[in-house]
Amino acid sequence: RFEEAKYGPKYLPLVVKEDASRADVAWIVAHQFDYPELRIEEMPQRRYVYGAFAAHALAYVGEVSKRELDSGSYSRENGYRMGDIVGKSGLERMYNEILTGKDGERIVVVDSRGRIREEVERIEPISGRDLRTTLDFELQKVAEEQGSLTPTGRGAIAVMDPNNGEILAMVSRPTFDPNIFSRRAKSPYDNKEIHNLYDDENRPLFNRVIQGAYPTGSTWKIFMAVAALNEGVITV
Repeated sequence: RFEEAKYGPKYLPLVVKEDASRADVAWIVAHQFDYPELRIEEMPQRRYVYGAFAAHALAYVGEVSKRELDSGSYSRENGYRMGDIVGKSGLERMYNEILTGKDGERIVVVDSRGRIREEVERIEPISGRDLRTTLDFELQKVAEEQGSLTPTGRGAIAVMDPNNGEILAMVSRPTFDPNIFSRRAKSPYDNKEIHNLYDDENRPLFNRVIQGAYPTGSTWKIFMAVAALNEGVITV
């Protein structure tokens, strides 16, 4: 994590510890004059209320990488910088610009020990916009239950509205809890749970609905039956 700091401006704060306990906070407050370089900050955190529910459709967030900053939609030219939390896949990535708000800003005067003496200017942050998906909650719940019944532990379910192409349910197995990434967005490489997801031979992060390649199954019979009826090969 400290190596990543060299890619960004030196004056930006470096995260030393996430999810600090009350004891950690109390210690920093008690020693703020001894260690003025240490500061407690509250950070917003994405919380997926239903855990693994629709995980592959929603996907997850994480800290923007150096590679993403050098090129692509998360580049520095587009206003991103080290430390920003962005969508990594799924709807989180596709609609990142809509879901992401705008950071606030404070211009302050500090003394020689870094203590704030005066606030010169404050720009309030702007919240991101809401996003309404086509996923049907009840239908997704049924699909999730059916997906858990697969004997191999691997499979995919997709339900689409044939009238307009809207995706009503999407399930891929095995699945994962996106909160794992959200809780460790700043230091994912030190997290054992995330390592296990990447090392799992069943590839839980792989979205089998849109990334898998499968031979044509029984759905092909519909087209063959229609063609046979049109040619008079078979009758109703």
